[in-house]
Amino acid sequence: MSTIVEHANICVGNLDETLRFLQTALPSYKVRGEHFESGATPPYRWVHFGDDEHYLALQDAVEESTESFGGYKKLGLNHIGFRVDSVSDLIKRLQDIDYHPHSVSTSHPHRTRAYFHTPDGLEWEFVEYHSQQADERNNYQY
Repeated sequence: MSTIVEHANICVGNLDETLRFLQTALPSYKVRGEHFESGATPPYRWVHFGDDEHYLALQDAVEESTESFGGYKKLGLNHIGFRVDSVSDLIKRLQDIDYHPHSVSTSHPHRTRAYFHTPDGLEWEFVEYHSQQADERNNYQY
């Protein structure tokens, strides 16, 4: 049996807005389940968003953070990356709902990457590969 990432659990600042962003970015994903944990202290809502094999467990953050994005220097999550068929199509869909990439990298001949922030400061990466060859996709000399 091979090992795969089944899910990631992420607390977000605005669950509905994060879900709107991700539903636009990843239209093949769907809400697999959701629940309001009314018995928790404090209560919170969660949504599992993905496909039949993999998903993001998105949860309302119940405490405010005073930390901002650490710029790849602080302990914690830097970003989550998704492979997509077309970065340019994804950028267009997200621009239609007023999200704009803060960075687009086209310097690698075999992949294009776009990075977005959601209002809560989380960063999301989207990668389009231009080669079927693993050694070309995974060449880090560029």
